Amino acid sequence: MSRIIANRQFIAGPSLRRFARYQRLRVGGSLLAVIMSLAATGAAHAQSAAKDADIEQVVVSASRITASGFQAPTPTTVLAVTDLEQTAMPNLFDTITQLPSLAGSTGVQAGTGGTSSANNGLSSFNQRGLGTIRTLTLIDGQRVVPANTTGVPDISEFPQLFVQHVDVVTGGASASWGSDAVGGVVNFITDKRYNGVKGNIEGGMSTFGDDTSALFQVAAGTDLLAGKAHIEASAEFYHNDGVHAPDNIGGALTNGRCCNLHPLTQAYTLTTTPAGVPENNPIINAQNSQSSEWGLITAPASLKGISFDANGNPTPFQFGTNCVGTICQGGDLTDSTIRVTVEDPITRSVFYTRLSYNISSDIEVYGTYSFGNVFSTDTAGGTRNTGITIQCGNAAGGPNAYLAASINAACVANKITSFTMARSYDDVPNISIRSARQMRRYVLGTDGTFNMFDKDWTFDTYIEHGENDTHVVIQNEFITANLTAAIDAVAGPNGQIQCRNPVAAAAGCVPIDIFGGALSDEQQPQISQTAAAYIAPHFNGPYSTTAERQEAASMAINGTPFKDWAGDVALAFGAEYREEAFKTTADPYSDGVTATNPFSAAYPNDPLINAAGGSNWFAGNFHHGSGNYHVAEGFVEFGVPLLNDDQWGKANLDLAGRATDYSTSGYVSTWKVGVTWDTPLQGVRLRALQSRDVRAPNLQELFAAPTVLHQNDINRLLPANAPTVSILVNNIGNPGLSPETAATTEVGIVYQPDFLPGFNASVDYYRVGLKKGIGTFSAQQEIDLCQVSGNANYCPLFNFSVTPATITVQPFNIASQITDGFDIETSYQFDLQNWGVPGSFVLRGLATHVSKFIANSGVPGAEITENAGTSVPLWKGFLTQSWTSDPVSFNLTERVFSEGVIDSNAIVCQAPNCPVPTVQHPTYSNDSYGGFFYLDIGGSYQMSKGMQAYFKVNNVTNLYPGPLQAAAPGFDPVGRLYLVGFRFDN
Repeated sequence: MSRIIANRQFIAGPSLRRFARYQRLRVGGSLLAVIMSLAATGAAHAQSAAKDADIEQVVVSASRITASGFQAPTPTTVLAVTDLEQTAMPNLFDTITQLPSLAGSTGVQAGTGGTSSANNGLSSFNQRGLGTIRTLTLIDGQRVVPANTTGVPDISEFPQLFVQHVDVVTGGASASWGSDAVGGVVNFITDKRYNGVKGNIEGGMSTFGDDTSALFQVAAGTDLLAGKAHIEASAEFYHNDGVHAPDNIGGALTNGRCCNLHPLTQAYTLTTTPAGVPENNPIINAQNSQSSEWGLITAPASLKGISFDANGNPTPFQFGTNCVGTICQGGDLTDSTIRVTVEDPITRSVFYTRLSYNISSDIEVYGTYSFGNVFSTDTAGGTRNTGITIQCGNAAGGPNAYLAASINAACVANKITSFTMARSYDDVPNISIRSARQMRRYVLGTDGTFNMFDKDWTFDTYIEHGENDTHVVIQNEFITANLTAAIDAVAGPNGQIQCRNPVAAAAGCVPIDIFGGALSDEQQPQISQTAAAYIAPHFNGPYSTTAERQEAASMAINGTPFKDWAGDVALAFGAEYREEAFKTTADPYSDGVTATNPFSAAYPNDPLINAAGGSNWFAGNFHHGSGNYHVAEGFVEFGVPLLNDDQWGKANLDLAGRATDYSTSGYVSTWKVGVTWDTPLQGVRLRALQSRDVRAPNLQELFAAPTVLHQNDINRLLPANAPTVSILVNNIGNPGLSPETAATTEVGIVYQPDFLPGFNASVDYYRVGLKKGIGTFSAQQEIDLCQVSGNANYCPLFNFSVTPATITVQPFNIASQITDGFDIETSYQFDLQNWGVPGSFVLRGLATHVSKFIANSGVPGAEITENAGTSVPLWKGFLTQSWTSDPVSFNLTERVFSEGVIDSNAIVCQAPNCPVPTVQHPTYSNDSYGGFFYLDIGGSYQMSKGMQAYFKVNNVTNLYPGPLQAAAPGFDPVGRLYLVGFRFDN
């Protein structure tokens, strides 16, 4: 049976399947056969000592060495199954992200919005705030097929009921595990010998009556063939209704949540900031003065400020006060807040099975199959349009037929033939991004022991094939050209209103009234189905399907080939291969209706649409794309005893190296040197580590399927009064990228005194310096690099001679980051029965302090930001106290996030005493926000042997943030959450 050794550094259990990469499946199959043959030969000559049928080895997630007694220098936090159950979270992702070392993880509550990234609802870990792409997530030491072309998996697709514990390695581990382990490793360890039947049923609801959820889990396992074989399987289903967006732009939040304060920041530019005035002024009740709910005329000046009510009647726009640029305070607030989902609804279905067979007492073969299906919905808000041209007065062909007579008369009087207006399509259903992911993962492996050169060795080898398909549909999006044609309505023969453009009319254009509430009100639709189908076919917008594939093979061998003066020298070595590939297919309106598009027959070739180029939707245009890379690696790691002395203690040296060859970027090497020392001071252990880590460019960065966005940017060569131009931004990959490199330093102390059994504490200093970081210039930055900085390398990326203008945006190795800080962990398990208090107590505390987090985007002239205390909290703590006295248990959890600021480089000042702002030191009237302290309460009751009822209340005080806190790290948007459930294990 598996066991956890009483040290957070070491885990023992049925042999973990070590992952990495070797040759394709066919090569991996040959490799597997060779290793099995080698193991069988070695076993035949093994010494006659009795062996357990359950092959066990010591496993340290921070290392590839599995030798007993080896101490890894890299700090590792272990969450045992009791810790996971105590949080009662329906997704282990939500439990693990509470750990202080994780900051900026993305999930259904944060970090996955947008219409073009295909990452909506994707749950991925972020260690140290360095990015989800720099945290490696494993299952039993094996990689998992990515759920996005960025290379990150979706934790919601993981089987979770068989998880015994989760190891969180809080340091660079590329030499042991390969690319992506710059920030650390999260390793899910499963139970491979479970016998019996167990399950979990849980339901939840927020105090506002939403965020309702239901979880059903069941698992079973049994031995077969007199214990030589074992089979186990689990099935899980989870659904959460989420917390939906406000019903209307600028309206109240859902279900009585407080409060829609309409926060925005008034911002000058460096050159327009008045003397003595702060450059940035965060305010509440902020108004966008360039758009309104039902329409606002923005040009020319003689008509500017006329808005429309819900019935299309002209009315003076209520401008706020103290306007800076387009942001005012007070006034018409109908366009202040875009409707976005507070928490995405999600449904996950997961199936997992494992079959193993011991072909001898020393060798096990096994196979696993994982299936995960995850569906989520994200609301991005109604489509916004700030450049609508309306014909009026004596325009050729006549004025817009829906325009109010008074406005048309004003056009005639002022000799105006057209004006520009803006509106937020609040009466159109929210843009809804629906994402469906499906993972299928197959693993075939073998592990065991053999004897060679009179030494016992363990081996672990496997091959893996993984597939992950992602289908994204954006509903309620418009085709830009068709919407423009439908808006431009004129009076036709017999007074019948029609589309002005005869080509559009011949293609099925149906005119629509853009003034007031005539657009598809959800209660009283005022737009025909025919018109809706023309501007947004079937009210389904852009869509894409991405098929990702991963092939992997690995061989790892462990042993103690010889001794030195202090003990056995441990050795781990192996070879690995991995291939990653993807193919994206997009809808014809996004990618273009072409002969090669397999969906082209389903759509007419609309003459208003650029059939070859695509990019016809207002946002979220997907394009065809594909790419692949492969990597071959070899690694070696030594655990060398340096001391084993009663006077000086015990010390071990950990040396690891990895040689890697990427098909795209060539050769790269990684290494680590670490030391642990059990000092002569009772209970005191010191540890230190220095490593070189890498992250190779992922499929998205190398071969991204192009996405095209419409936006406005500044052409610096135009006159100052009219510099803004409409531009198509084409985002693509860059096959010429090279790997990022990082240097990691860690120094720590562990205290486990004998005189206080059950107590241990550790403090570790860390520093990570990342170079050659992969980043992307914005379109405006590329323009400025050419036009302002004179860098001719960026001039070919854009073209202002066409309408609309175009620009290509792609990633480069330009960025750098440096972060350092401290991790603190302590725990104490004890009982007070001698004092008349029944039961046992467990106290545990984890905290991370980020001393600095300096990020340099690589953009010349851009601010070098200090993110400690902004996007990454200065302090993050996770404290638990639990008491158990059969059959009852209670626990308290405190989640702590320190206060922070918007910009750590900011100078906070008040008019008229503000200094002149600079790029590196902008000025703010206020940039601070308070911290968060969340209290959670839980408990359980053991109804009978193997049956337990439990409850959990998260955010007991229903803490809600101030106006600057809603985007702060640690913000809980759901509020008080009630969870109740029932577990059984027989």
